[in-house]
Amino acid sequence: MGYDYDYLDKPSGTLTIGRSYTKLDNSTWDPPHAGWENTYVYLNIDPTFQSGKTHGAIRFRMIRADGDETAHIDIPIDVDDLDDNGRYLTHVVYWEQGDGKKTHVELKCQGGLASASLGTRYTKKAVVLD
Repeated sequence: MGYDYDYLDKPSGTLTIGRSYTKLDNSTWDPPHAGWENTYVYLNIDPTFQSGKTHGAIRFRMIRADGDETAHIDIPIDVDDLDDNGRYLTHVVYWEQGDGKKTHVELKCQGGLASASLGTRYTKKAVVLD
């Protein structure tokens, strides 16, 4: 058994999400690898809150090939947590089989978030090779 470590370059542009699920393009944001992956993604989030709202969340939902959509992560965002530029820096960590065929990720805003633009700061990936 071996390991492969990777620091991926930041993909160009940003992903804008709303209150319906948006599929993440794995070909640019999370290229396929062989083996089991531990992925650590730093995200810059530029949120837009609904009128009068100061708290919301972004849901990351993982959809597996068999239609299982029960795995998700909610990242809470509060207006008091934003930096001087109105953005929020956070990270997402997940394990997944890395062949690029079994899983895709969908994101949406919920609670008081109307929309958000996401951009990666950088991604660290460790792959346990078969």
